[in-house]
Amino acid sequence: MKVPTMFVIGKRDIEADAVSVRVHGKGNLGAKPRGEAIAYSRFLFVDLGFRFPNLLHGRVRRG
Repeated sequence: MKVPTMFVIGKRDIEADAVSVRVHGKGNLGAKPRGEAIAYSRFLFVDLGFRFPNLLHGRVRRG
């Protein structure tokens, strides 16, 4: 299963208490407030019922 949404948290995002949101097919939607990103993820996982067999499968890049 492909993940249609990716949250990217970089140095500037941490300083701004924000999360950069990227959506497959739409590209980078820019930085969103942390609360808004949490609400969006709740919508995806709870309301729409997305289930992933292994959430830790993705790669984490540190830079």
